[in-house]
Amino acid sequence: MEEQKLTRKEKKEINKKLWRDSSNKARALVKNERKEIIASLREDEELTWQEKFLEAIKLGLNMVECANASAKGLGDIYKEFDENEDFNKNYARAREISNDLKAEFLETINEEPPREGFDAQGNKFYDKTELQWRKAKEDTTKWLLAIRDPKKFGNNSKVDTTVSGVMTTKIIRDDI
Repeated sequence: MEEQKLTRKEKKEINKKLWRDSSNKARALVKNERKEIIASLREDEELTWQEKFLEAIKLGLNMVECANASAKGLGDIYKEFDENEDFNKNYARAREISNDLKAEFLETINEEPPREGFDAQGNKFYDKTELQWRKAKEDTTKWLLAIRDPKKFGNNSKVDTTVSGVMTTKIIRDDI
């Protein structure tokens, strides 16, 4: 029995569907994990809303998710920033912890090998979209870290162009 040969376009469509399905599952898992973190923080009655907010920051959630976890609006949170110096210090420390965790995440993002696929002839290939996604995630995380803490994670290469001292010029003429 002769095996049907797939066109390049058909292979591409099959692989797109496979990777799209697995990518959606992975995204849903991450989203569900974030929802679980928010729900567990909201249910913890021993913590104040400020502590819930700061704990969510440490875990790497965004501001809206942190506000949701603390059951406060963003307006209340920004008002607390304006009025409470200790809250500002604790927020800065929580953000440092979050940044350190994200930096550690950068170390592990490419430890797992990319997914492999096989075409109709049994040839192995790697999912290029996953590799591109990993690279984009890595670059975005690096950029965010550099913006949030430039002293620790920024590009520290600088060129010093200052000149000090006095410069004298001597003109020598041969025709005099």
